[in-house]
Amino acid sequence: MKFAVRRAALVVAALAAGMGFLAAASVAASASGPPYTDPNVVGSIGLCDQAGQPLTHGDLETRPFAWKAVGATAGPAPFNQTGATAQLFAYQPRKGVDPGDWSGEQLSGASRFSNLAHPTAALTGVDESLAVFVGHYPPQWDGYVQLRLYLDAPNAGEYASTYNALNIVVKGNTWSVAGSDAVPPCGGSTAVSDKQVLATTSAAAARLTTQSIERSDGSTPSSSAKTSTGGSGGAAPTTGAAQPGAAGSQAGVVPTSSGSPALGGSSSTPHTGEAAASGSGGQGSSSHTLLWILVVVAVLGAGFVGLQWVRSRA
Repeated sequence: MKFAVRRAALVVAALAAGMGFLAAASVAASASGPPYTDPNVVGSIGLCDQAGQPLTHGDLETRPFAWKAVGATAGPAPFNQTGATAQLFAYQPRKGVDPGDWSGEQLSGASRFSNLAHPTAALTGVDESLAVFVGHYPPQWDGYVQLRLYLDAPNAGEYASTYNALNIVVKGNTWSVAGSDAVPPCGGSTAVSDKQVLATTSAAAARLTTQSIERSDGSTPSSSAKTSTGGSGGAAPTTGAAQPGAAGSQAGVVPTSSGSPALGGSSSTPHTGEAAASGSGGQGSSSHTLLWILVVVAVLGAGFVGLQWVRSRA
């Protein structure tokens, strides 16, 4: 009986030792690198957080999972010259499949980088999280995902024959860097993503459109054609467009070609350069007409009186 118990204890101890060895081997393998080789890799990648510090692990749902990816090795000409861009991709390693045939997905926009010796991709808040990639391509080989930096240059297309790469391991809802390859410092290069440029340009265009709409409806003064409203808060009109002011006396005021305002009717707007009806010129014309009518009446009256006088004498 004692012998059987002793033998069972030895078996349990052996199993525990074996499990410990396997765990240690797994940790060692993770620390030493992935279970595959990729002959196209020429350098490593350093990941950086938003504060510019090295990043070695994180949550799959974080968006973006990193803010910058710095490559250790420059690309060949012309992908190491001004105007070149870098993009970060993720790939799904699969056993028995050449690395060139692994499935992948783009993680960042094309980014112009400052240090041509260290191609760099910038990620933005509009880039997807790693959870999206993992959802499309679940890790199949010990939880590994490979990150790659591809290059592009004007009139040269994309370069993906060789690349800087980084291996990460996905466990549950987290990821961590695998291996101990030397990575470039986060401050070694800066980058601006085309997505960031597009977002900035779109925001500027939206502001210009809003300002243009405001000018057209009179809510924003024009710097090129300001006139004094003389009222309490009336908006300054722009050339060729009616701009009603806050005070009733300013309604329908529009500038003429000389820049001075002319009073128009409340339901119509004269075009630039046209004089609006009314004013002292119209009053002078009416006075002359009345005077001529009075003269004609007076002459006819005098003639009629004279004719009557002549008849009475006869």
